Amino acid sequence: MPDALAGILSIVFVAFFFGFSIFIHELGHMLAALWRKMHVDKFSIGFGHRILSKRWKNIDFIIGWLPLGGYVALPQMDAANEPQTEDGKPLPEAKPIDRIITALAGPLFNILFALVLGTIIYFVGKPVPPVAEGLLITKVPKESVEFTKGLKSGDIIREINGKAATSQQLTMMEYVMRDDVTLKVDRGDQKGLLIGPFTPKGNKDYEGLRLMSFDSESLYAADLGGIAKDSAAEETGLQSGDVIKQIDDQKISYFYQIGDIINSDERSEFTFVIERDGQEKTLTISPQVKSSARAGMIFRDFPRVMDVVAESPAAEGGMKVGDEIVEVNGYPVSDLKDFKGVVSRHQNEMMKMKIRRGDEEVDLAFVPTHSYKQLGVGPKMDIQKINPVVQITRVVENTYDTVKALVSPKSGVDISMMSSFVGISSGMYKTVRQSGLVEGLSFVLMINVALAIFNLLPFPVLDGGHIVIAILEMVTRRKVPAGILQPIYVVFMLLLMTFALYATFNDVRREVDTRELVKEIPKSEVESLIKIS
Repeated sequence: MPDALAGILSIVFVAFFFGFSIFIHELGHMLAALWRKMHVDKFSIGFGHRILSKRWKNIDFIIGWLPLGGYVALPQMDAANEPQTEDGKPLPEAKPIDRIITALAGPLFNILFALVLGTIIYFVGKPVPPVAEGLLITKVPKESVEFTKGLKSGDIIREINGKAATSQQLTMMEYVMRDDVTLKVDRGDQKGLLIGPFTPKGNKDYEGLRLMSFDSESLYAADLGGIAKDSAAEETGLQSGDVIKQIDDQKISYFYQIGDIINSDERSEFTFVIERDGQEKTLTISPQVKSSARAGMIFRDFPRVMDVVAESPAAEGGMKVGDEIVEVNGYPVSDLKDFKGVVSRHQNEMMKMKIRRGDEEVDLAFVPTHSYKQLGVGPKMDIQKINPVVQITRVVENTYDTVKALVSPKSGVDISMMSSFVGISSGMYKTVRQSGLVEGLSFVLMINVALAIFNLLPFPVLDGGHIVIAILEMVTRRKVPAGILQPIYVVFMLLLMTFALYATFNDVRREVDTRELVKEIPKSEVESLIKIS
């Protein structure tokens, strides 16, 4: 599929499903209100200026120009004011039980929609990375807390906080969400060594987010999954399901070894021993040589270098973390886009760079090209069929863990990391674009469950607040005075709007952040989904 078309379809996916998730919530409120004989003024699909409208059964049905959800006007749900229609006609007060049912219906419809999505995902099946046997530590910086606790290169992490280290993603989440981290590692013949507990350090360049300071490789089996079109693997006859047993005289146990071996020297031809349908075959393969105009620097606040990729052209040329770019080939560079253009134009030429390091200026020179060999294979992916109820339960558990981490002063999560419509839409777009439709539907499922949970919080102006007030009225058999409710509603509305603006500001800032420029190519690139060697 052409890249532009894929981008357009991803945008359509976000607009439809984000909007529909809010629409289904409001639809639940409206249907419950009609069932309980409550008055409905209007039901709107979308916001802003109305494109179309029709009045039916005394309800204004509206289509707004901004298709990002909708709303339903239910004057009898407002316990802080005397209920009346939009044109000022008084309405009878709704019974507390009717308001409770109407308030619950919105979150309930989100959960029902999530069950429908979960059922679709179950029958289609969800491609997931293979389960790793552990994480092989390849580098531990001496200044890291892990190094001071005894972690060493060559260790294999088997567990983190008692959970099997089946992926780097799981390990990262434990770093972010938990107050402390304990690693169980194997070191040669020593099994089950404990590293920790320790509190991971936050990375100031990434919003204080806790990141693993060590480099590692996931120990996936050397079973082949995807074979890239027109790759050396396809041309040689490698097939999905093949198992790499040996390359030249080196036995292969794990997938990451394939890329390491073919890039370990300048050889152009390798002898592969593979297992296919229980039989061994020997193939001679010449991996394709790739190159990319990447210097190996990572920026956040250009021109300051946030990180330098090991063994990259920039690292070999003497670039260090904290250096600031002043000039390239005698010309000043004003921003990251300008600098990336220079790198792209000089990928096979020597690039002379003047940088500021502390109080002095230093001249460096290197060719910003990274060459590597690629076979064109990925690890075998597993297809999971997870019960829809289990899918929803996992989202609830993750939400609980997130809230728990938010209120813990020692965790790596704080309120600045929470997302608004901007961040959620961006996350949904990137998920669909990079990982496909099924992962996109999983994201929508998560949004619906999270929307239901959020709306059930017992705060005024939310559905949970309406339920609490109605329960108080049922218990006390008297209405909560409007003089008490109105200022509470105003305060919580202002707090909600302030938080929304704060989250939106952070999301926009993150979206325009220039934290990434170049990363070393295939060796460590696609850990969370699939890795190409």
